[in-house]
Amino acid sequence: MDRKHLLYACLMLLIACWNSVGFHQGDEHFQILDFAAYKLGILTADELPWEFGEQMRPAFQSLLTYLAYRFFALFGEVHPYWFTFFLRLLSAAAFVGVMTWLYRRYAPVLPRDLLRWFALLSLFQWCLVYSGIRFSGENWSGLVFATGFLLYPLPDSPPKRQGFTPPRPGSGWLCLAAGFLFGISFLFRYQLAVAILGFGAWLLIIGREQWQRIGLVVLGGIMALGLGTVVDYWFYGEWVIAPWNYVRINVFEGVAATFGTRPWWGYFELIFERGVPPLS
Repeated sequence: MDRKHLLYACLMLLIACWNSVGFHQGDEHFQILDFAAYKLGILTADELPWEFGEQMRPAFQSLLTYLAYRFFALFGEVHPYWFTFFLRLLSAAAFVGVMTWLYRRYAPVLPRDLLRWFALLSLFQWCLVYSGIRFSGENWSGLVFATGFLLYPLPDSPPKRQGFTPPRPGSGWLCLAAGFLFGISFLFRYQLAVAILGFGAWLLIIGREQWQRIGLVVLGGIMALGLGTVVDYWFYGEWVIAPWNYVRINVFEGVAATFGTRPWWGYFELIFERGVPPLS
């Protein structure tokens, strides 16, 4: 991935940031910007969506929005369109950083004739350009999870069946930091628990990781969850367990099903109904 690729990608993302006014899905606005607006005194609790009363949404991303708004307010009146444009620019910068790191991590093990395709597919897929600039829970949870994955000290070669792969020197803090980032990704979007558990299962079953390093990952995740609980207290004004409320209301009380259900093959239908085959 040379500078020309990065320059073209940055230019394309800048154009996308400028033109992508609004939001892709309602939660990107009502569950983040409106929640921050409530803490800023712009909106009242009565103007917030029903999830606020159920105390089921994470407040971590709203806190970041709140802090960014306070920073901009130091320099004068904050224009909402310029402010959301800045949030998209921030998302695009994070996207470029993560994809560049991903390329540099795996380029050395790829055949030379595939490197160009790897760079192009990492930066110029239309769906990545479209979603990579969004200040949404889906985008930021994925970016933070990918950062934790890249930070984790995976072995350079597959472990031997006879024993564990020796840990890299000084890798303990990396395991802790990766676990913390996994926890933060969960605070952006609770559904990332599936990806986190999947990576943990790979470490245990395929990677045959040492229990000490697994423990550090878990410890980092607990630290992040503790931080998220404190942030939720700041937002809701009382101690709550927002992830449990989310599961209880959507799954056990069946509220999520009221928004529509599909069979397991529904994802394949959506690809052709709402995507752009064959690119989708």
